[in-house]
Amino acid sequence: MPLELIRQSRQRQLDVADQLGAQVREALGLLVRELDRVDESLDGRYLGDYSEGEIFEAGVAFVMRLLFSLYSEENGLLPHGTVAYDTAYGVLHLLTELESQHRLDPERLH
Repeated sequence: MPLELIRQSRQRQLDVADQLGAQVREALGLLVRELDRVDESLDGRYLGDYSEGEIFEAGVAFVMRLLFSLYSEENGLLPHGTVAYDTAYGVLHLLTELESQHRLDPERLH
């Protein structure tokens, strides 16, 4: 019985890791496509000095840092919930602000 529980636990860990990996790849794809769209609308002036590899690496770093920040805030590793942190650094606070702005004036965030 204990060996079966260990095996099931390890399988669940692998499933969670696979799911997280898929979500990170999806977020990275969305980010890179949006950067490309903005660059195209500016005739290549936005990303003109960067290679595809540099854009991809920066995108990966950004998504992983965002994921780390969200995890840290949710698990009490950062002072999420304090006014000073939330208004200056908080990712969840920023998301709330962006959602509020979008509801009030969708065109402003276009």
